[in-house]
Amino acid sequence: MKKIVYHKFGNADVLEMTDTVIPEVSETTILIKVKAVSINPLDWKIRNGEMKLMSGSKFPRGTGIDFSGIVEATGSSIKNYKEGDEVYGLLDVFKGAALAEYIIAEEKDIATKPMGISFEQAAAAPVVGSAAIQLFDTLVNIQTGSEVLINGASGGIGMFAIQIAKTKGATITAVVSDGGLKAAKDWGSDFVINYRKEDVLKAGKLYDVVIDLSNQMSYSVAKRL
Repeated sequence: MKKIVYHKFGNADVLEMTDTVIPEVSETTILIKVKAVSINPLDWKIRNGEMKLMSGSKFPRGTGIDFSGIVEATGSSIKNYKEGDEVYGLLDVFKGAALAEYIIAEEKDIATKPMGISFEQAAAAPVVGSAAIQLFDTLVNIQTGSEVLINGASGGIGMFAIQIAKTKGATITAVVSDGGLKAAKDWGSDFVINYRKEDVLKAGKLYDVVIDLSNQMSYSVAKRL
């Protein structure tokens, strides 16, 4: 099978296609034929060596965390999935190697792919979707009527964060660039600010929660809002 690996830290040039054997299932694992993989900032930060204290420096390494695919084989103790099932999920963040024709996953790391979405859409959901859920489950408490500002709202986490916050009854102000205006509105934002034309600091509005997904707003600036 084909698999993407790298033998040293660096930019995308260190990635190479290799031929390797299809992995075998154990009693507690599942073999999945990969249909789609998404790439997140975590992937290139690990590949660049920015997170080596957590990821380690052992080579060769694979890359890719999010995936979707079709169950090819299951271990003897697997009860909830069978050959042919369409699934999606995420591998270990620091050891992920989803960019391959086949991968081995544990049952806890996958879920049944919803019928109404494509393999590509499913593969784009796990890392950013779980990050957005974590925002509201563990970091901030919002309720009906909460005013929430999301800075850098047009990315993957923002897509989910807007919709999750809306289900909780919050009023959402999204700060985006020109290219994100339509998406932020489509996802349910009540107000959308184009940061190239407006300064959110000069709008005269305060918020219960400020979420910065752009890495551009300092804590001191957010606190003023």
